[in-house]
Amino acid sequence: MRLFIAVNIPEEIKEKLSVLTKRLKYKISDVRWIAKDNFHLTLKFLGEVREEKVDKINSAISDIAQNVQPFKVLFSELGAFPDLKYPRIIWVGVKEGSTELKGIAEKIENSLLPFGFEKEKRPFSCHLTVGRVKSFKTKNISFEKIDTDFGSFVLERIDLMQSFLEKSGPGYKCLKSFSFGG
Repeated sequence: MRLFIAVNIPEEIKEKLSVLTKRLKYKISDVRWIAKDNFHLTLKFLGEVREEKVDKINSAISDIAQNVQPFKVLFSELGAFPDLKYPRIIWVGVKEGSTELKGIAEKIENSLLPFGFEKEKRPFSCHLTVGRVKSFKTKNISFEKIDTDFGSFVLERIDLMQSFLEKSGPGYKCLKSFSFGG
């Protein structure tokens, strides 16, 4: 099964992000926008995982979550990877809570090493993908005059997620949630 560890976003923030993507559709062409129900912040992509490893992953995530206290996450700022001149990924950044999220991601990386999961080559970037550019025709994008107040929430848990392909695109299912502070 294809797994990843993520922060799932409250419905009211998903709604604001959905309004953003609808607005950006008219401003930026040739982008596959992420569906509202699929908005999440990935902490660690695991890829294909054999069923017998899931209990070990759950145990590692549980140990990490028990030692984290809830904290505020504030989404703000728009950007693109690798840059606005030649965008491939369009994202919303985390203005508040990024230090805590980076710490959790680092702990996840280290705790899963003994189970054969390699560390990411790139440093963790605290972002939520809202669109994937489909071609090299899309260049020099701008986010001027776009409201970037997407709201905040108190993060109280992280989730082990499964991804699967449907006819309409990717779908996600939460396999297990891990509340902070035990």
